[in-house]
Amino acid sequence: MKTVLVIENYSPEKSSIVALLREAGFNVVLADTAESVLNWSRTNGKPDLIVLDIIDIIIPGACGLDICRQLCDRSEMENVPIIFCFSKNQDLDRFWALQQSENADINKSRSPTDLADTIYEQIN
Repeated sequence: MKTVLVIENYSPEKSSIVALLREAGFNVVLADTAESVLNWSRTNGKPDLIVLDIIDIIIPGACGLDICRQLCDRSEMENVPIIFCFSKNQDLDRFWALQQSENADINKSRSPTDLADTIYEQIN
């Protein structure tokens, strides 16, 4: 079973993303603070994919872009696809995400199955 690390701190979104991914057959690990993300990755190694809610941008303990940089700087996270979820469709947000080695992005207002489809594309 593939493991997806979901970094999200907004409870309603968190619940729907986790439910969708579990129903799609993924092992879902949820992190809602910078510390929990980094601790999990130190203890458990690398996930198959990361879904990062970057434009809540403030995740307790760090901004989403900082978390992404810290993860990408770790050699064991090399080649782990990252999907950024956006609340808004902002070109500037996309620009900064691309600078952090983004693999894909998706606007949260899209259909929930779009997220699962994007994950399947990145993992396979």
